Amino acid sequence: MPHEKPLLRFGVIADPQYADLPPWLEMDRYYANSLDKLGQAIGVLNGEDLSFVVTLGDLIDRGWESYDPVLAVYRGLRHESFLMPGNHDFFVAPAQLGDVHTRLGMPAAWHDFSRG
Repeated sequence: MPHEKPLLRFGVIADPQYADLPPWLEMDRYYANSLDKLGQAIGVLNGEDLSFVVTLGDLIDRGWESYDPVLAVYRGLRHESFLMPGNHDFFVAPAQLGDVHTRLGMPAAWHDFSRG
């Protein structure tokens, strides 16, 4: 049987959890290292033939100010990207809660799309 090309190939990233914070050693969490690790993952994904990449939440660990650096890393992704919020993405000031979906580039509080 000949090798068939997959109908759909996509990448998945989960839980970058970036924050400009010192490590939480008891939990083995190194928040500030997330940008480098995310950049490495994006480098690998950029080398693949993918239809899109979806991130399954928790781009940040906390704080609205954490969005700018992590989203800057995502600009290096050559594929279409869908960012889904996780619980940590809502650890922002109450006045900013209503803006989280917009910050993630979502047209609404949910995603619905098809490919192929």
